[in-house]
Amino acid sequence: MIPDELGWTLLIGMFLFAGVMLVVKYRARGAKEERLRVLGFETCDSEAPGLLATYTELAGGHLPGKEKSFQVARCFKRPAGAGFLYRFTATDLSVRHSRSIHDGAPVAPVSDVYLLDLGTRARAVLRPCSLFLSNLGGGMFHGLLAKLVATQSLGQKLELPAERATSFLAAFGAVQGKLEEHLSAPLVELASRAAEAGFFAAHFGHGKAVLETSQDMRDVDAQVNTLADWVSC
Repeated sequence: MIPDELGWTLLIGMFLFAGVMLVVKYRARGAKEERLRVLGFETCDSEAPGLLATYTELAGGHLPGKEKSFQVARCFKRPAGAGFLYRFTATDLSVRHSRSIHDGAPVAPVSDVYLLDLGTRARAVLRPCSLFLSNLGGGMFHGLLAKLVATQSLGQKLELPAERATSFLAAFGAVQGKLEEHLSAPLVELASRAAEAGFFAAHFGHGKAVLETSQDMRDVDAQVNTLADWVSC
Protein backbone atom coordinates (compact mmCIF):
# COMPACT_ATOMS: atom_id res chain seq x y z
CA MET A 1 0.00 0.00 0.00
CA ILE A 2 1.40 3.42 -0.99
CA PRO A 3 1.78 5.83 1.98
CA ASP A 4 -0.43 8.93 1.77
CA GLU A 5 2.58 11.25 1.54
CA LEU A 6 4.08 9.31 -1.38
CA GLY A 7 0.70 9.08 -3.11
CA TRP A 8 0.21 12.84 -2.97
CA THR A 9 3.78 13.40 -4.16
CA LEU A 10 3.19 11.16 -7.17
CA LEU A 11 -0.11 12.85 -7.97
CA ILE A 12 1.40 16.33 -7.75
CA GLY A 13 4.30 15.17 -9.90
CA MET A 14 1.92 13.89 -12.56
CA PHE A 15 0.05 17.21 -12.66
CA LEU A 16 3.32 19.15 -12.85
CA PHE A 17 4.54 16.96 -15.71
CA ALA A 18 1.26 17.41 -17.58
CA GLY A 19 1.50 21.16 -17.06
CA VAL A 20 5.06 21.30 -18.38
CA MET A 21 4.12 19.27 -21.45
CA LEU A 22 1.18 21.58 -22.11
CA VAL A 23 3.44 24.63 -21.92
CA VAL A 24 5.93 22.99 -24.30
CA LYS A 25 3.12 22.18 -26.72
CA TYR A 26 1.75 25.72 -26.77
CA ARG A 27 5.19 27.26 -27.13
CA ALA A 28 5.95 24.98 -30.08
CA ARG A 29 2.64 25.90 -31.70
CA GLY A 30 3.33 29.59 -31.15
CA ALA A 31 6.80 29.27 -32.69
CA LYS A 32 5.38 27.55 -35.78
CA GLU A 33 2.71 30.18 -36.23
CA GLU A 34 5.21 33.00 -35.83
CA ARG A 35 7.31 31.35 -38.54
CA LEU A 36 4.24 31.19 -40.79
CA ARG A 37 3.81 34.95 -40.41
CA VAL A 38 7.46 35.49 -41.32
CA LEU A 39 6.85 33.38 -44.45
CA GLY A 40 4.00 35.67 -45.52
CA PHE A 41 0.95 33.92 -44.05
CA GLU A 42 -1.82 35.92 -42.42
CA THR A 43 -4.68 34.79 -40.23
CA CYS A 44 -8.01 34.03 -41.92
CA ASP A 45 -10.20 32.48 -39.23
CA SER A 46 -13.27 33.97 -40.92
CA GLU A 47 -12.76 31.41 -43.72
CA ALA A 48 -12.87 28.44 -41.32
CA PRO A 49 -16.39 27.27 -42.37
CA GLY A 50 -15.41 27.07 -46.04
CA LEU A 51 -12.11 25.38 -45.21
CA LEU A 52 -13.94 22.85 -43.06
CA ALA A 53 -16.35 22.03 -45.89
CA THR A 54 -13.54 21.56 -48.42
CA TYR A 55 -11.37 19.57 -46.03
CA THR A 56 -14.27 17.28 -45.09
CA GLU A 57 -15.11 16.72 -48.75
CA LEU A 58 -11.55 15.70 -49.62
CA ALA A 59 -10.41 13.94 -46.43
CA GLY A 60 -13.67 12.63 -45.04
CA GLY A 61 -13.77 9.40 -47.03
CA HIS A 62 -14.83 8.28 -50.49
CA LEU A 63 -17.91 6.17 -49.79
CA PRO A 64 -21.48 7.47 -49.28
CA GLY A 65 -22.45 7.59 -45.62
CA LYS A 66 -18.85 7.15 -44.43
CA GLU A 67 -17.93 10.82 -44.21
CA LYS A 68 -15.95 11.73 -41.11
CA SER A 69 -16.51 14.69 -38.82
CA PHE A 70 -13.85 17.37 -38.28
CA GLN A 71 -13.24 20.72 -36.67
CA VAL A 72 -10.79 23.29 -38.04
CA ALA A 73 -9.13 26.22 -36.30
CA ARG A 74 -6.11 28.55 -36.37
CA CYS A 75 -6.40 29.30 -40.08
CA PHE A 76 -3.68 31.04 -42.10
CA LYS A 77 -3.22 31.76 -45.80
CA ARG A 78 -0.82 33.31 -48.28
CA PRO A 79 -0.99 33.79 -52.07
CA ALA A 80 0.19 30.78 -54.08
CA GLY A 81 -0.12 30.34 -57.82
CA ALA A 82 -3.53 31.55 -58.97
CA GLY A 83 -5.05 31.09 -55.50
CA PHE A 84 -3.97 30.65 -51.90
CA LEU A 85 -2.06 28.17 -49.79
CA TYR A 86 -4.05 27.62 -46.60
CA ARG A 87 -2.74 26.20 -43.37
CA PHE A 88 -4.91 25.25 -40.38
CA THR A 89 -5.31 22.65 -37.66
CA ALA A 90 -7.90 19.89 -38.03
CA THR A 91 -9.35 17.80 -35.23
CA ASP A 92 -10.84 14.41 -36.17
CA LEU A 93 -13.99 14.31 -34.08
CA SER A 94 -15.00 10.94 -35.54
CA VAL A 95 -12.37 9.10 -33.53
CA ARG A 96 -13.43 10.63 -30.23
CA HIS A 97 -17.12 10.08 -30.91
CA SER A 98 -16.70 6.46 -31.96
CA ARG A 99 -15.00 5.27 -28.77
CA SER A 100 -16.15 5.06 -25.18
CA ILE A 101 -14.85 7.64 -22.76
CA HIS A 102 -14.33 4.81 -20.24
CA ASP A 103 -11.84 2.76 -22.30
CA GLY A 104 -8.91 5.12 -21.85
CA ALA A 105 -9.15 6.40 -25.43
CA PRO A 106 -7.00 9.45 -26.22
CA VAL A 107 -8.55 12.77 -27.13
CA ALA A 108 -9.43 13.37 -30.76
CA PRO A 109 -6.26 13.55 -32.89
CA VAL A 110 -5.17 16.91 -34.28
CA SER A 111 -3.02 17.48 -37.38
CA ASP A 112 -1.58 20.45 -39.22
CA VAL A 113 -3.19 20.76 -42.64
CA TYR A 114 -2.27 22.53 -45.87
CA LEU A 115 -4.91 23.09 -48.56
CA LEU A 116 -4.19 24.43 -52.03
CA ASP A 117 -5.56 24.83 -55.54
CA LEU A 118 -3.65 22.64 -57.98
CA GLY A 119 -4.08 24.94 -60.97
CA THR A 120 -3.14 23.18 -64.19
CA ARG A 121 -1.90 20.21 -62.14
CA ALA A 122 -5.56 19.44 -61.41
CA ARG A 123 -5.59 17.50 -64.69
CA ALA A 124 -3.47 14.87 -62.93
CA VAL A 125 -6.36 14.08 -60.54
CA LEU A 126 -8.34 11.54 -62.54
CA ARG A 127 -10.65 10.61 -59.64
CA PRO A 128 -10.82 11.80 -56.02
CA CYS A 129 -8.58 9.74 -53.75
CA SER A 130 -6.67 9.69 -50.47
CA LEU A 131 -3.04 8.62 -50.21
CA PHE A 132 -1.18 7.80 -47.01
CA LEU A 133 2.55 8.45 -47.04
CA SER A 134 5.62 7.06 -45.31
CA ASN A 135 9.19 8.28 -44.86
CA LEU A 136 10.36 5.05 -43.21
CA GLY A 137 11.99 3.63 -46.33
CA GLY A 138 10.28 0.26 -45.96
CA GLY A 139 11.01 -2.32 -43.30
CA MET A 140 8.94 -4.12 -40.68
CA PHE A 141 7.51 -0.99 -39.03
CA HIS A 142 6.46 0.35 -42.44
CA GLY A 143 4.64 -2.92 -43.09
CA LEU A 144 2.87 -2.86 -39.72
CA LEU A 145 1.82 0.73 -40.23
CA ALA A 146 0.53 -0.06 -43.73
CA LYS A 147 -1.68 -2.84 -42.33
CA LEU A 148 -3.04 -0.48 -39.69
CA VAL A 149 -3.84 2.27 -42.19
CA ALA A 150 -5.51 -0.24 -44.52
CA THR A 151 -8.16 -0.91 -41.86
CA GLN A 152 -9.54 2.63 -42.12
CA SER A 153 -13.00 3.02 -43.64
CA LEU A 154 -12.11 5.69 -46.18
CA GLY A 155 -13.26 3.92 -49.34
CA GLN A 156 -12.12 1.15 -51.64
CA LYS A 157 -8.47 0.25 -51.22
CA LEU A 158 -6.39 1.05 -54.31
CA GLU A 159 -3.44 -0.96 -55.62
CA LEU A 160 -0.18 0.95 -55.14
CA PRO A 161 2.54 1.11 -57.81
CA ALA A 162 5.36 -1.30 -56.98
CA GLU A 163 8.04 1.36 -57.48
CA ARG A 164 6.47 3.47 -54.69
CA ALA A 165 6.17 0.65 -52.17
CA THR A 166 8.43 2.40 -49.64
CA SER A 167 6.85 5.86 -50.00
CA PHE A 168 3.17 4.98 -49.64
CA LEU A 169 1.23 3.03 -47.03
CA ALA A 170 -2.22 2.82 -48.61
CA ALA A 171 -4.60 4.61 -50.96
CA PHE A 172 -8.38 4.83 -51.10
CA GLY A 173 -10.98 5.88 -53.65
CA ALA A 174 -14.69 5.53 -54.36
CA VAL A 175 -14.15 2.57 -56.71
CA GLN A 176 -11.67 -0.29 -56.75
CA GLY A 177 -8.67 -0.04 -59.02
CA LYS A 178 -5.09 1.15 -59.15
CA LEU A 179 -3.67 4.40 -57.83
CA GLU A 180 -2.57 5.40 -61.34
CA GLU A 181 -6.23 5.24 -62.41
CA HIS A 182 -6.95 7.97 -59.86
CA LEU A 183 -3.75 9.98 -59.80
CA SER A 184 -1.33 10.37 -62.69
CA ALA A 185 2.46 10.41 -62.53
CA PRO A 186 3.21 14.12 -61.82
CA LEU A 187 1.22 14.17 -58.58
CA VAL A 188 2.36 10.68 -57.58
CA GLU A 189 5.93 11.97 -57.77
CA LEU A 190 5.11 15.09 -55.75
CA ALA A 191 3.34 12.99 -53.13
CA SER A 192 6.44 10.82 -52.80
CA ARG A 193 8.54 13.91 -52.11
CA ALA A 194 5.98 15.12 -49.60
CA ALA A 195 6.48 11.89 -47.68
CA GLU A 196 10.17 12.71 -47.41
CA ALA A 197 9.26 16.11 -45.92
CA GLY A 198 7.17 14.49 -43.18
CA PHE A 199 3.64 14.72 -44.58
CA PHE A 200 1.62 11.62 -43.72
CA ALA A 201 -1.46 11.99 -45.94
CA ALA A 202 -2.54 13.65 -49.18
CA HIS A 203 -6.11 13.95 -50.41
CA PHE A 204 -7.12 14.96 -53.93
CA GLY A 205 -10.31 16.07 -55.65
CA HIS A 206 -12.14 18.92 -57.38
CA GLY A 207 -8.95 20.66 -58.45
CA LYS A 208 -7.55 20.83 -54.93
CA ALA A 209 -5.13 18.97 -52.69
CA VAL A 210 -4.97 18.61 -48.92
CA LEU A 211 -1.76 17.52 -47.18
CA GLU A 212 -1.50 16.61 -43.52
CA THR A 213 1.41 16.50 -41.14
CA SER A 214 1.75 15.71 -37.45
CA GLN A 215 1.85 18.61 -35.02
CA ASP A 216 5.19 17.22 -33.86
CA MET A 217 6.70 18.20 -37.22
CA ARG A 218 7.97 21.70 -36.56
CA ASP A 219 9.92 22.50 -39.73
CA VAL A 220 7.38 24.84 -41.32
CA ASP A 221 9.96 26.03 -43.85
CA ALA A 222 10.44 22.50 -45.21
CA GLN A 223 6.69 22.00 -45.47
CA VAL A 224 6.07 25.25 -47.32
CA ASN A 225 9.08 24.75 -49.61
CA THR A 226 7.88 21.25 -50.50
CA LEU A 227 4.46 22.59 -51.49
CA ALA A 228 5.92 25.30 -53.72
CA ASP A 229 6.22 22.75 -56.53
CA TRP A 230 2.54 21.82 -56.15
CA VAL A 231 1.34 25.25 -57.27
CA SER A 232 4.07 26.06 -59.81
CA CYS A 233 3.15 25.17 -63.38
